[in-house]
Amino acid sequence: LVGKALDEKMNRPIFPSPLLKGIKGILTSEGDFFLTGEFETRYIMGGNRVALCVVFSLIIFIGVLGNVFVASIFMAIKALRRPANIFIVNMSICNSLFMLTFVPHIIQASLGDAWTTGHQGCLATGTLQFLSSGTSIVCMAQLAFSRYVAILRRDWIKEFKFSITIPFTVLGWIWVSLFLTPLITDKMKIVFYQNMHGCIVDYSYKIIYTIAVVAGIFSPSSMCIFVFYWKIFKEFRQSTSRVASHEGGQSSARSKGEFLFALQ
Repeated sequence: LVGKALDEKMNRPIFPSPLLKGIKGILTSEGDFFLTGEFETRYIMGGNRVALCVVFSLIIFIGVLGNVFVASIFMAIKALRRPANIFIVNMSICNSLFMLTFVPHIIQASLGDAWTTGHQGCLATGTLQFLSSGTSIVCMAQLAFSRYVAILRRDWIKEFKFSITIPFTVLGWIWVSLFLTPLITDKMKIVFYQNMHGCIVDYSYKIIYTIAVVAGIFSPSSMCIFVFYWKIFKEFRQSTSRVASHEGGQSSARSKGEFLFALQ
């Protein structure tokens, strides 16, 4: 709409015609973008295609470098080498693995190249994507619990040792891996989606498997994240209310900085 208004105002095209057609195709579903995956070959041409490749390459570079940097900081600085921070290092590993297995295929599709990895490569890519994304969701729940302990259950911190957090981290990977075992018995399927330019789990293949994934990974993790952060938020609101009414004592010692640290 902005592009069209500027075109009319300036009496000349402001944006490249293929780009406007592409945006229109996405917003209106014209051009069969969602059905055939022909968006790149029909709308993204020349400089636009190069620009997309540059953008996605920067996403990979900055994303992987940033996550490696985060993990390195926690491992290198002794003061940050605390048991609870193992979850943050694990999250960095999950994010890096996901970007390395998914984004390159988008770049390949932007160049107009066909899928060249083969059937085994497709299975490996889909498996790694499912494993990294599923473990990342579980790790977010673990992080929510660690923040809950650090702010509201400080008497539990002494129980947060490497002998506890490292097995919990490994357990998250093992738990998500269990949902890949149906791949052996043909109860789940990894397929190549042309319009997504990658191999992902086909959740429409077996509805029972889809329900199992939602009930075993997504729902409990999401509930844990919501419950723990809601408890932190609720305690913060109550604490600020007590301070405002001049009733704050030791029980209202939760600072705003602690609350924001938990939510970051």
